[in-house]
Amino acid sequence: MMSQNGQAPNGHGPGRNNQAFADSNFGFNLDSSSAAKQMAALNAVGNARMANNRGGTNSGSFLGGMGMGGDPQGHPMAQHPNTTMDSIPPPMRKFLIGLSNLWEKIGHPLPPQFTGVPSPRFDPSQTQWRNLDISPGMIGHTRIAGQDVNVFKLWATVMSAGGGQGCSSWDSIADQFGLPEHLPQPTSAGQTIGAAALQHIYSSMLMQFELMFKNGAQEQQRKAQMAAKQLQGGGAPPTPNRPMPGQMPPMRPPGMSMGLPPMENPSFPPNPDALAPTPPFSGSGPSKGLDGVLDDSQGLKRKLDADDPAKRVRPKLEHSEGTNLEPPKPMKSVPARRKVEFVPLAREVHSHGGRDLRGIHEAEIAPTHGRDPPLKEMGEWGAIETDALVLSIRSRVATEMSYALTTLAILSTMKGQTPGSGFPIQQCGDLLEELLDLVEELAFGGVEDKFDPNITELQLPTYRQLTTAVHDGNASPFSMSAQQGDADPTRGISQRPGNVILLVITILRNFTTVQENVDFMSNQYRLVDLALRLSCVTCKDGRYAATSPALSLGDVIVIRRDTLTILGGVVGKIHFSNPDAPDPGTTKTAVRLFQLIASYLVDPAEAISPFNFVSSTNLPPSPHHAPPQYADQALDVFTRLAQSDGNRQVFSKTIPHSATKLLLTSFVRRLPFVDNDFSLVSRESWISYVEKLMMSIYSVVFFAPPELKRQFKSDRQLGMKTVLMRTVHKFAMHGNTEVRHWFSAITRRAIETLKLLDDETDMFEVAESAPSTLSFGMGWSDATDADVEMGSGMLSTEGMKTMEILMQREVAQDAVMFNELMSLTRVECAS
Repeated sequence: MMSQNGQAPNGHGPGRNNQAFADSNFGFNLDSSSAAKQMAALNAVGNARMANNRGGTNSGSFLGGMGMGGDPQGHPMAQHPNTTMDSIPPPMRKFLIGLSNLWEKIGHPLPPQFTGVPSPRFDPSQTQWRNLDISPGMIGHTRIAGQDVNVFKLWATVMSAGGGQGCSSWDSIADQFGLPEHLPQPTSAGQTIGAAALQHIYSSMLMQFELMFKNGAQEQQRKAQMAAKQLQGGGAPPTPNRPMPGQMPPMRPPGMSMGLPPMENPSFPPNPDALAPTPPFSGSGPSKGLDGVLDDSQGLKRKLDADDPAKRVRPKLEHSEGTNLEPPKPMKSVPARRKVEFVPLAREVHSHGGRDLRGIHEAEIAPTHGRDPPLKEMGEWGAIETDALVLSIRSRVATEMSYALTTLAILSTMKGQTPGSGFPIQQCGDLLEELLDLVEELAFGGVEDKFDPNITELQLPTYRQLTTAVHDGNASPFSMSAQQGDADPTRGISQRPGNVILLVITILRNFTTVQENVDFMSNQYRLVDLALRLSCVTCKDGRYAATSPALSLGDVIVIRRDTLTILGGVVGKIHFSNPDAPDPGTTKTAVRLFQLIASYLVDPAEAISPFNFVSSTNLPPSPHHAPPQYADQALDVFTRLAQSDGNRQVFSKTIPHSATKLLLTSFVRRLPFVDNDFSLVSRESWISYVEKLMMSIYSVVFFAPPELKRQFKSDRQLGMKTVLMRTVHKFAMHGNTEVRHWFSAITRRAIETLKLLDDETDMFEVAESAPSTLSFGMGWSDATDADVEMGSGMLSTEGMKTMEILMQREVAQDAVMFNELMSLTRVECAS
């Protein structure tokens, strides 16, 4: 058995001396003078022993089982050398050993690869920690959503926030550990929220440790108060700066950089004249199964009781006559030897190319974590004169424009009292016109817009090609040379024109997100034309560049995304004029709209099925994966834009056939085809994505000319008929009858698309009225009979699948869909 100071007991230890003193003196009656002298001598001996004992009287704290000055050979870990544990800081090492001892006593030992402490009782097949995701090669770390969580840091952070039961800031704690608000996949316990997963780890593993820690601190405080009461009759009362003899300093979590809040009971600071050892955990655990965790604390209690002068000598209460009571001589204080542990600070550098990426990231997310002062609310701005903002923009003075644009940028993001309300741009007079004038002046400098309405071949630079060009340009050895869109060094210290243009486009984008501004913004045709003009790019010698000399290619990518958002708000109100004979202005707008939408959809590397898209993201399989963001947004704009027959007719007359076929091919390749695709298309986001795809396919086939429809129908490499028929069969024959109506719109639109392909007619030609059917009153034909519609037998080879679909109740109850599907299986024969 080890003694309290980490040395083996012998015949000269303090315990034997105390016992000898008790045996030899308690049987005699000493006078007051002798008792006082003997007590002073004993105090001097005790102080000298404590000063000589390096690290102070230590019973082997619970956090590690060994004091800072203890003998490492006496520690149980010495029998199992572990180089990994040696690399861990001492406070965390003590914490892990204490945590392992706690759960060892409870009967559910933690995995040794997690704590670094060998556990003979650990059984991987029976343990309750089998679902614990341990970070490989990192002791004391668990993994949540790919992020390594240090349990020692988690315990210290939660304790500083009030403990597991009083903590109310789990979201901010999750942010400190880099956990997202919504986990990409549920944890083993079923949590999908980052803060909830972190709270579950704490409550299941560290809550018992916290309870035992608090109980130990309270027990230690209770003992100190009892010792103070016993010495009130003979000793000096305790002061805030000097604890009572035998009182241990208050316990705090070791290794914490931030200070913990004080315990519920008051504590005294350590005695400056005595050596301050590492404060151990003492006290009983939260349950009877933890009674043996703090075996060393009982030894510390006995030693403190033995060193207490009040218990060594029984004071004589009756004064004898003739006894001179001399005051005790002041004891010379022995300077305490303090052990100072020096831990050098090393700055972790995470840099790439000389740039501190972590510092840049923290600077970007600082406003979201409350480090910067919050922005003013709408009511704190007071009265803002919009006419003054208009005059500031019109003045073209840098400081005036900076104030006006900054004010508008903040006001455009604020919401009103009612849903869908915000900054009312329609009530601001010429503010919108001034913003558009500013953008046009900075971007083009008065140069007129040039467009060839007789274009026969469209340039469709994809979003992926543009981003690759920007990346390659920045990675080239000569990327520091002058580039298009750079600031003019001759203009002095001023904002780059491209930055001002980006800010104005952002303000306009924010205006379109307010529902009450949509009607007003959709009538501003100049807004759409200018945004589309800024989105144009040119290609010379295989290199892409912005049409505006004030913009770089990276600026154009940002403007194209914002323009797509603007169109998402106003596209439902866009109707082309003169669809029968579109003018050059209408042709220009239609072509540029088509180019912008197609740039997010026609890239061959991105036009893939849903399951292939999820696999290409290199993310773990999960049913929570969302469709591609920009492709889904572009599909939403196209389906709403091509919904009216007038807009479809304009596209039919202005878009070249090659571009139309390329767009339709990308739509078909994005449809689900294999079983993995259909199993993924069961969530609302993916159902909406496939429905938009089918609506877009229907619109393209609708405005395609007859010769192009024949190409779609006969293209065996595209396999449009097979893909659409498989989609109809999978959704119509879905195993769960309760969810079949979710796919009814997709199924109906797919059958209508097949019917358009089978007819091969021009949908914009006015058909001549057919003569009425002759009736001779002989039962052969009647004017009220409905003719059986026939076609080319497009689905005649799919008889079994067609029959299964026709037998479904949802199809049989829909007369239009039933007749169209029947006509696709019948072959029209000339009589």
